[in-house]
Amino acid sequence: MWLTIKEVCRIYKIKKSTLYVWANTGKIPCYKVNGLLRFKKEEIDEWLSNHKVTQPGIEKISSKVATCPDKDYNPLHGETRPYQTLRKGG
Repeated sequence: MWLTIKEVCRIYKIKKSTLYVWANTGKIPCYKVNGLLRFKKEEIDEWLSNHKVTQPGIEKISSKVATCPDKDYNPLHGETRPYQTLRKGG
């Protein structure tokens, strides 16, 4: 199935400008037909699956936050130090 720029942007939630840069630099598989960019859905799906980014330390961080006592956790900033209110004048 062939996709246009608009369709790829809508389906994969990619900005148009980003897609043009990726296509011009050869980062994403595409075809130029009569001056128009076209994409094969199967190739885009495969390309995306090959470019999956993993974050090896994220599980460790999540488990530490989950075991942190509630009194030491500031949910507004995700910090693990005691929450202190700043008062005007010292």
